[in-house]
Amino acid sequence: MSMSHPGHHRVAIDIGGTFTDCVIVDERSGALEVIKVPSTPADPSVGFVNALDRVIGQHRVDPASISLVLHATTVATNAILEGKLARTALVITRGFADLLEIARQIRPRLYDLEAMKPPPLVPRELCFEVGERLDSDGAVIEQLDPADVEAAIESIAAAGVEAVVVCLLHSYLNPVHELEVAEQIRAALPDLFVSASSDVCPQMGEYARACTALVNAGLVPHVSGYFGRISSALEDLGITGALNVMKSDGGLMPVDLVVCLPMEIIESGPAAGVIGVAELARRNGFPRVVCFDMGGTTAKAGLLIDGEPILTPSFEVGSHAVAGDKGRGSGYPIRAPMVDLVEVGAGGGSIAWIDSGGILRVGPRSAGAVPGPVCYGKGATEPTVTDANVALGRIDPDYFLGGEITLDRARAWQAIDEKLAQPLGISVPAAALGILEVANATMLGALRMVSVQRGFDPRDFTLVCTGGAAGLQADTLMKQLGVAGTLLPPSPGVGTARGMLFADVRREFRATHLQRLDASGAQTAQAVIDELSGRARSAFATVTTDDALELRCAAELRFLGQSHQFLIDIPAGMLGTRETEPLAAAFRAAHTRMYGFASETEPVEMVELVVTATSRLSKPQVPRLAPGNGDARQALKGTREVWFDVEAPAATAIYERDRLCAGDAINGPAIVEAPDSTILIGIGSRALIDEIGNIAITAVSAPAARLAEPSLAAS
Repeated sequence: MSMSHPGHHRVAIDIGGTFTDCVIVDERSGALEVIKVPSTPADPSVGFVNALDRVIGQHRVDPASISLVLHATTVATNAILEGKLARTALVITRGFADLLEIARQIRPRLYDLEAMKPPPLVPRELCFEVGERLDSDGAVIEQLDPADVEAAIESIAAAGVEAVVVCLLHSYLNPVHELEVAEQIRAALPDLFVSASSDVCPQMGEYARACTALVNAGLVPHVSGYFGRISSALEDLGITGALNVMKSDGGLMPVDLVVCLPMEIIESGPAAGVIGVAELARRNGFPRVVCFDMGGTTAKAGLLIDGEPILTPSFEVGSHAVAGDKGRGSGYPIRAPMVDLVEVGAGGGSIAWIDSGGILRVGPRSAGAVPGPVCYGKGATEPTVTDANVALGRIDPDYFLGGEITLDRARAWQAIDEKLAQPLGISVPAAALGILEVANATMLGALRMVSVQRGFDPRDFTLVCTGGAAGLQADTLMKQLGVAGTLLPPSPGVGTARGMLFADVRREFRATHLQRLDASGAQTAQAVIDELSGRARSAFATVTTDDALELRCAAELRFLGQSHQFLIDIPAGMLGTRETEPLAAAFRAAHTRMYGFASETEPVEMVELVVTATSRLSKPQVPRLAPGNGDARQALKGTREVWFDVEAPAATAIYERDRLCAGDAINGPAIVEAPDSTILIGIGSRALIDEIGNIAITAVSAPAARLAEPSLAAS
């Protein structure tokens, strides 16, 4: 797990639904190169290797100079969505074999009497009971029955499973029986992956704990095979730098831990982009940021408060539900920290279609990497958001990916005409503009969900956009959401890959602790935090020294009897003083922001205690742009006819991003092009370039906002 290496290059690779993005940075100078290759859905590791081949071949990087390889991947997500979880057995306390069938009482839609629960992760015939019982304090009230364990082992051996999960009642308080059963199964069936739920998810709630452990175990064979291929490829290429993987919470994890805890990387890719934006927000002094990432398949939105992403302690998989979505209850709960994001099926590859009622729709189906949008010329016939932008002149067909791919505008125009314009009785520009308007409405809903519906006023925020398709929609979304302004960082088209360069190794340690938040509860809580801190130091002993390890403590709090809680930071030393009122006040403030009220008399209780351990990695230098005189004419490439309304196209100035200087200003309408992205500056907008190349856009008619003069503090 050592993070040190004598090399001076750092490589980050993100595998998306359409493209595999790669950035390589020289840690000494901060010079950064960008590579995009088509994703390979049949085996994403092929796209990973193709990107590295380009790094070594085209960019002439010595493999021995690569000190660190960072990776964000959808391999775990895809395995769940495609039903590729390993066949797994469940060993459970006698009388609870129907746990997965019963599941929970909540429904995705409250008044839908026909709502269906997700099918059990394990069929009833693979659930095996053993006699044992603990009480709610973790005390043994019925000893483990050896005969039941032997019978379960015999049944498991005959069932043809690849993995086994042991989930016994109240094991989060006392795992003695659970660990004993797991050890006996390992001894008898050494070829199976055996997991105790208390090792994976030592938290209250047997259904969520069982689902978390089962999804984790079901992912292990698939994910370990994937990273086995990745590791072999690195070895064949002569790359000896450590491989670290982005987790759902925005931290990095060494690959040897990932193959045991793949549930930690289910939302790997979306988290990486947020971490890059967080670094930008901290350096630029933006206290409140709305993150927006639009790729080829989906768009994601999240919030940053004081440079830190908002995390959620659990999420759902196997459904269309996301953190905070109204679809909650339609999937399997996973107890693992995740950056709180709302994800919608709106990306550059989202397909536009007409429903049975004659209404124009966009997404959630995507053309993906194969066959891709119609303009790729790979046989697709259904128009997408990218086709609309090409047809409207917003994307240069000869400069896509810096000219690496030539797009066919005529095919895009024809597809929109045949599939949409003629059936709707409108012109092709009107249909193309309609595609963008519908897609923007979907994305605006996601942006409002993470801001307005979380109790925040968007006018207090800056919109920071990443993703290859985001630059074309950022100006419109800024105006519709009502934020102070929007900012496009350098290389936004590889924002997820670039974001990993600023991530740190991080891991969370949790313990259930049901106690009143008072002087007595503070004393017992401090003992638990001390124990969690000790576990964190042991886990990071090979990564960093105790002095360099950062430990952050928090508690999940709720009003007594509630079923939902808020994660509140615990200031250093607070519990030792037994002064708990500031912690209760912070909880009430969070409760008021979310629900509009908070009781001043109702007692507060602790549910979970959390210690987050972080080992900081060195951050690459950020190159500065040459200063300009405020005039961007040196970057002007020419003009192009671009449609902004259905009347007629307008002659629009086209600028090359790599030739812009610090302090340059551009008035809309205009387009700024780069190999990884295209940025539209709309009518009535103005863009300013800062000293590292951020493009800050504001509406000219809007009052002066904090985004008007962005500057980067010294690295």
